[in-house]
Amino acid sequence: MQHEQPAGAALARLLRQWWEQSAHNGVEKPTQQSLARHVGVDQTTLSRYLNPRHPSTAPLRVVELLHSHLGAPAGELARARALHREATTAARRRAHRTTAPDGAGDSAPPGPAEAQGAGPERSGPSPAASSAAGHRTRVRQVTAWPLAAAATFLLLVGVGVWWWAAAPSGNGREQQSPSPAASATEWQLTQEGDRYWKAWTVQYLLAAHGHEVQADGIFGKKTAAAVRRFQKERGLLPDGKVGPRTWPLLVRTVDSGSHGPEVEALQHLLTNAGLSTDITGTYSATTAHNLTEFQEAHRLPVTGEADVATWRALMAAQQPPVRSHPTPTPTG
Repeated sequence: MQHEQPAGAALARLLRQWWEQSAHNGVEKPTQQSLARHVGVDQTTLSRYLNPRHPSTAPLRVVELLHSHLGAPAGELARARALHREATTAARRRAHRTTAPDGAGDSAPPGPAEAQGAGPERSGPSPAASSAAGHRTRVRQVTAWPLAAAATFLLLVGVGVWWWAAAPSGNGREQQSPSPAASATEWQLTQEGDRYWKAWTVQYLLAAHGHEVQADGIFGKKTAAAVRRFQKERGLLPDGKVGPRTWPLLVRTVDSGSHGPEVEALQHLLTNAGLSTDITGTYSATTAHNLTEFQEAHRLPVTGEADVATWRALMAAQQPPVRSHPTPTPTG
């Protein structure tokens, strides 16, 4: 029996069919590089959207742009939207199953005594045996108290040493230790030569801090110079690279009252993470819905507020960008 094709693979096959059939009347089909530039993603990401064997569900905005740009049949847009909706729903279900707690319950398995208790009732011990057992119990209790006190003392000493060692150095250049949820990912090093979402995010956030930078998706010399000015303002080493010391100061909290370039940066990241969001610069209801959905799927506090931990997780969820040179050792 032939199995039904998963919605994600079916959508990728349909998008690839649009691309393959866009060549007509002597006009060649567009290259994936030019097509990726038109829809606002990098070439590696677009190739996943067009690969039925290893599909990555394209955001609805990208699907609609591909349909328009490639001149696909009008009637196939509704089918593409339905496949996108089905693939997105399946992905959400998988995410919920992944984040579900392990184990079937909180109860511990019964001990030997409980297991034996299911059988016939047994006669109680003799008075002499009860007296001896009571004496042994009192001896164990008297012995256990000093041991418990010693263990508690050692535990408190260990916690104090750890707290002292983990305290900030006070030089004003390092951030406080992140929460366990935020520690699950690392900041993405971004520098001159990077393109697409990495460059866009830096450029939008620089603009949010008042720096005049064009958000063209190319981390060039002007963007690097603006990063160095920002780093000098914050007392950081002005190396022009955005790394684990610069990112926490560059990102801004985005919530229901936010608008401007920082919201555009958030909306771009949500879209490229598979949650199609209109790039408006205004914190819309769709932005709030997609942000809380992302937080829930990645075990972050579901607040609808893009804080430092959420920004970092969003960047870790992006597709690999296109680079023009190898990545050196992270610094900034």
